[in-house]
Amino acid sequence: MSILRPIVLSGGEGARLWPLSTPDRPKQFVRLFEGTSLFEMTLTRAAAVTDLTPWIVTGARHKAIVDRFVGDARVAARLILEPTGRNTAPAAAAAALLAKPDEVLFIMPADSYITDVGTFRASVENALGLAEEGRIVALGVVPTRPETGYGYIETGESLDGGFGIASFIEKPDLSKAEQLLASGSLWNAGMFIAKAAVLREQFELHAARVLDRVAGALPAPSEGDVVVLADTFSEVESISIDHAIMEKTGSGAVVPLDAGWSDVGSYRALLEVLPRDAAGNHIVGRVEALDVVDSLLISADRKLAVSGVNGQAIVETEEAVLVVDLEQSQTVKKLAGSD
Repeated sequence: MSILRPIVLSGGEGARLWPLSTPDRPKQFVRLFEGTSLFEMTLTRAAAVTDLTPWIVTGARHKAIVDRFVGDARVAARLILEPTGRNTAPAAAAAALLAKPDEVLFIMPADSYITDVGTFRASVENALGLAEEGRIVALGVVPTRPETGYGYIETGESLDGGFGIASFIEKPDLSKAEQLLASGSLWNAGMFIAKAAVLREQFELHAARVLDRVAGALPAPSEGDVVVLADTFSEVESISIDHAIMEKTGSGAVVPLDAGWSDVGSYRALLEVLPRDAAGNHIVGRVEALDVVDSLLISADRKLAVSGVNGQAIVETEEAVLVVDLEQSQTVKKLAGSD
């Protein structure tokens, strides 16, 4: 699959895993997995499906950390630097404009966690076949529970290796999530595969203003290992690929992905993918735990002494100490902005 061009979207505010992650170090750059980060895991996974150099779309403020992590991973990469993050559609538009029309782009977030690379590769192969037919293909994760924190893709007609798309569903309530699970709908993982020319065409049809403004922010010439988007990029509408194109196009398709995926979007999700001890805990650093069950305990520096808790995330860093019930870990984003 060497015709695939990985487009790694590496933005983020660093709020959902605060204080481990921060605006200057979003969660994809935190080395939580035996010294490895989600960013490095994404680059390794991309290399498993294509030989082409990845393009990394990131904020100008993150250039130094991206350079460091790319160097540590010993890969070549092209950087597309945004002055301000404007969500996934403008980032995808920039990549589509910079790519050759017949290149097949694999747009992927930098912070996904996937355990089964072989199954991932097989799903990508199915998606590539549909993309070569002129479709924009989403990878839809086979759900394991009625999750209210993810968007869903309702499948339509059967296609070779996938399905048409009936609709996109925003984060549902529990009752709707249970219905979607029973109907065979898929989680929206934010991964898309399409020819650059097809993406441009669909932007022209459904989000022409976004495409025009992104084009106006591209430097001339737009070659080299680093492409710096002009400050006018900050004026582009902040909108997702889903809203800009996928909900409107007649060329969409979805391929199921059942490869141990997580977006690691909360401390509860983080604990689910980390190794745990006999009591169900994951403990890092100088921690003394007594009668603690199913909890995430992390100390970056000071000694952390914890007794008699169940289902908690307790995180100590130089910046702050966080204590949150894992069932309420979606509230961390609010706490991160409460200085």
